[in-house]
Amino acid sequence: MKKGRPGTLLNVVCKPEHREALSQLIFAETSTLGVRIYAAERRVQARSFQEVETPYGPVRIKVSGEGSYAPEYEDCRALAEKTGVALKHVIAEANYAYLKSSRPS
Repeated sequence: MKKGRPGTLLNVVCKPEHREALSQLIFAETSTLGVRIYAAERRVQARSFQEVETPYGPVRIKVSGEGSYAPEYEDCRALAEKTGVALKHVIAEANYAYLKSSRPS
């Protein structure tokens, strides 16, 4: 910060209609005297869902038109909690199941 003082950077991502209310909340709850506001845009690829079966249960996989894929986090988290298996193992099994099912025979 100015003159080598320590500082904290707070980033808030919100919908445009919440901008003023959140600015007022930041002024009320912090010692700041100013807020910078920037507009942002987001681009997303078209995607579809495919369900795969893992040893722990079914997981939905998001698949983009370009071929990228990702297991649905909430599905994996719920299975990890239910089975007591580490989340990273459930995610790995979901990825493996998707790759196995999407390979041409």
